[in-house]
Amino acid sequence: MKTRVFAFAIVALLFSTSVAFSQSTSRSSAKMLPYSIQVERVGSSVDGLPAEFSAAIYENLITELTKSGKYQQVLRDGDKRAESTGSLVKLKTNVQRFEEGSETKRAVTTVSGATKVLVHMQAVDSNGKVLTEKDVEGAVHFIGTNLRATLNLANSMVKQLDAGLNPTKAKK
Repeated sequence: MKTRVFAFAIVALLFSTSVAFSQSTSRSSAKMLPYSIQVERVGSSVDGLPAEFSAAIYENLITELTKSGKYQQVLRDGDKRAESTGSLVKLKTNVQRFEEGSETKRAVTTVSGATKVLVHMQAVDSNGKVLTEKDVEGAVHFIGTNLRATLNLANSMVKQLDAGLNPTKAKK
């Protein structure tokens, strides 16, 4: 139990440091969307989801949204600034399926040991209207730690969110 709490604290510290750094140094040349986005805590419909996975999904999502440079502000759940933000989108994430793989099996063989995370994400406006809704999967199949699946998931979520909120990005 103490090791999980310690691991969670380390993960949170590392990600908050990277968020602060990326907020001060990273702005994409892509067109900024007219909203601020508030990332709500990650929910789960899965029994036994390790706390470090929930924390890593949340932190990676904040980091990747900030790095995208497409939102006026990226806010955490409970941030008081959200109350005064005009065009606020709330991002809700719920883990639907989780398969923890084995780093050892991935290192030895390329056909087993994958870690997979499937989430249902929903972006709603301040009136509760659903703007976009998708099921998104993140996985690590070959080299990398199990938590790498959460970074891959966050990257996929940012792309799906951008496509759902930006009508000019429709596939041709």
